[in-house]
Amino acid sequence: MKIAENVYGYRTAIANIAYIAGLGETKEEWVLIDTGVPFSAPFILKNSKKLFKDGSVNL
Repeated sequence: MKIAENVYGYRTAIANIAYIAGLGETKEEWVLIDTGVPFSAPFILKNSKKLFKDGSVNL
């Protein structure tokens, strides 16, 4: 869900996940702010792919 310009959120059963987008020189970079709870990675990745072009995550 879009919260504000370049701020997105996703609600899980227990925790909220937040993203800040529009970063970097090309404005295509984003950062994950809150990662939810243990074992929520599949939900986070699925939501990231919906919100952002390729949903890529660089660690």
